[in-house]
Amino acid sequence: MLMEQLIQDLRFAFRTLRRQPSVTTTIVITLAFGIGAASSIFSVVNAVLIRPLPYSDPSRLVIIDGNFLKLDMKQLGASPPEFVEYRDQTKSFEEIAAFNNVRQNLGGSEKPRRVTAAQITGGLFRLLRAEPAFGRLFVRSAELEAARNSVVLGAGLAAQRFGSMSSAVGQQVLLDGVTHTVVGVMPEGFEFPHPDLQFAERADLFLPLPLAPEMLEQRSRYNLRVIARLSPGVSLDQARSEMDALAGSFIQQYPRSYLGPGGEDGGWRITVVPLSDQITGSVKPALLILMGAVVL
Repeated sequence: MLMEQLIQDLRFAFRTLRRQPSVTTTIVITLAFGIGAASSIFSVVNAVLIRPLPYSDPSRLVIIDGNFLKLDMKQLGASPPEFVEYRDQTKSFEEIAAFNNVRQNLGGSEKPRRVTAAQITGGLFRLLRAEPAFGRLFVRSAELEAARNSVVLGAGLAAQRFGSMSSAVGQQVLLDGVTHTVVGVMPEGFEFPHPDLQFAERADLFLPLPLAPEMLEQRSRYNLRVIARLSPGVSLDQARSEMDALAGSFIQQYPRSYLGPGGEDGGWRITVVPLSDQITGSVKPALLILMGAVVL
């Protein structure tokens, strides 16, 4: 009975649409726009919110930031001495690394061009569990000083510059007029920093970042981003508790650096945020609302 009624309704609708082409056209156009909008929004939501990050076990990756909440200074990253203390005085993290972005002139046999470099501390590639497509990486802090004039290229830059990824290893490039030797090339699809990470840019190449002794005296110079991998069995809440305690110890040891300008509480806190939240945090609510509107 229900099926017969459905068939009758469909026949009636078909006859109506056939007799009124203008109505048919309007309905088809409306459906096309609706389906197209839904498909477009879903593609964006899938790329930003659903598709996993291109790193091994990304749910264990976090971003660590210093903040002076009462002074409205947030997501500062870390100063060099803070990073070293995070690395050496905590147990919640399997690996901690720091990086920053710099723009450099890439010279050599071709016309110079501006590229984005990521200066990285030892352990960053290991933290990401990344392997080179060709050559080798600098993975230990002790290697960084000796590797100062070495560079690891992204797959795209290696292919553009040398014709193929494999032929890039051992070649030399000029970065801001200084000769660097290509020691490795990352695989296609490797992106770091993630292109949607706040306050960072995807790198075309990677340079070692040895922390010179004078840098470790610069407690108020916030020029590093810090990424970490949680140790096995350690929860996000446990890591946050440990960093809360460390933040308190900083205030006790270095009050001039962590109190407000008049000696008041500046709201110094160390935040530990999943990398995925750092990437999607600012757009997630808007995308979900937009997706809901399209579905309705």
